[in-house]
Amino acid sequence: MNPESAWMKLLGPILEKKRVMAVDSWAYDDAHLQEGLFGPLHKWFEDNIPEEHSKKYPWQWRMNMHVFRGIRGITLAEYLIPEWAEYFRGKSFEELDELAASWKFENCVGRERLNDTLKLFSTMKADDKRLVGKVIQPVELTNGQKEGVFELSPAEKAKLKATVTEIRVAA
Repeated sequence: MNPESAWMKLLGPILEKKRVMAVDSWAYDDAHLQEGLFGPLHKWFEDNIPEEHSKKYPWQWRMNMHVFRGIRGITLAEYLIPEWAEYFRGKSFEELDELAASWKFENCVGRERLNDTLKLFSTMKADDKRLVGKVIQPVELTNGQKEGVFELSPAEKAKLKATVTEIRVAA
């Protein structure tokens, strides 16, 4: 989104607050919160939830992402809703329309680094050498098609190094 858009000009302060508080999983910065807050919280979960019970959907997330989603992405975000809403209080229809227009495709700004990355990875096939050791290799279906390229968790990567076995992925 264009940083000069009405949306960014109005909501810049609360978007920055969300980023610094690491409220959601888009554009957050939690490095300053790890040592004293989230690091100990994640460790507490890891110490108290047996590993065999720590996997849940989406399965490729480590436990800290599930904690992140529940505590920061839902609970903390809910407390910011009234503050977020205050930014819109008293706005006229025209002002709200201008804010909405910030999201029109023609008003969006391309993110060149992201676009370049997407172009690179969109051309990769499941057996691309740049993916070896980073994803579960695809399985061949009865019709000759391949499916199932997923990111491995660090624990799964370690297991894969220890034993080489075929990993089947459900459709």
